[in-house]
Amino acid sequence: MFLATSPYAGQHTNLGRETFLLPVTWKDGWPEILPPGAAVPPTARRPALSAFAGDSLDDWRDEFDDSRLALDWMMLRTPRGRNWWSLSDQRGALHLTARPVAAGSLGQPRCVGKGLRHHAAVIETSVAFAPQAIGDRAGLLALTDENHFLFLGRERLADGDAIVARRRAGAGEPADGVVTG
Repeated sequence: MFLATSPYAGQHTNLGRETFLLPVTWKDGWPEILPPGAAVPPTARRPALSAFAGDSLDDWRDEFDDSRLALDWMMLRTPRGRNWWSLSDQRGALHLTARPVAAGSLGQPRCVGKGLRHHAAVIETSVAFAPQAIGDRAGLLALTDENHFLFLGRERLADGDAIVARRRAGAGEPADGVVTG
């Protein structure tokens, strides 16, 4: 077992470090997974193992019906305090208190998320949100880093509420991203 990435252009990768499993041979007392410079194969022959009885990575859903977030939920950067999110206000809902910090900043916006599990994904959410001030927004954030993200959600604009798409494709763009649709 080892960590590696699946870059699609140069060193760009959407999944970050992935866990791979390949056979190991020993040469001169050292483990060798692949010959030097060899690419990691996209598939390998699977050994005869028992069936996996855990959660499926292909179909996943969280109803937020527990009193705690599951351990695989992550928060962007180091969270300060616990009073900005709640599961107890209403069963079946995750409540976040908004904070005016851009996803493209180095601050800590109110963001709770999961790491991408595979390259082909369908992601859905239901958002109940009433923006009060211009710039208030809530929705889905696909984040590579603070300089590269895509946001889809509801936002208060100067001319009223709208469903918007924002993206940031580099450090030269605004920290809130650019409205693209």
